[in-house]
Amino acid sequence: MIRKIIAAVVGILAAFALVMAIKGLGYELYPLPDGLDTQNLDQMRKHVESLPPEALLIVLSAWIVATMGGGLLACIISKVKPLLFASLIGLVIMGGSIYTMLEIPHPPWFMAAAIAGILMAIFITVRIARIFVKV
Repeated sequence: MIRKIIAAVVGILAAFALVMAIKGLGYELYPLPDGLDTQNLDQMRKHVESLPPEALLIVLSAWIVATMGGGLLACIISKVKPLLFASLIGLVIMGGSIYTMLEIPHPPWFMAAAIAGILMAIFITVRIARIFVKV
């Protein structure tokens, strides 16, 4: 039981770390404007509207990579039920992404791609875990 709890916690933490790392790279390529108050939702909404699609693709890739990386790590640690652990991590990332998209509106194509991408990442993670991880 403790192994499963550790697997879930470590998977979620790893997923969040991946999101932050990839988004950090995105900020290097597309820095926040000087004076932008990231706590001000109106300013953040305007900023997101001004971003090129490439910048949004970095965020999308962060969510997908985090789902796969955190999910696979959780599957490796747990050694059981890859569908459960990959889904758990994916649903946590999806919850965070939906919250973000509700707080700061994103283009419709991005929202659809985010949901589809995270669901596909869960599916792929389960397949990889079943093949390569002795679960």
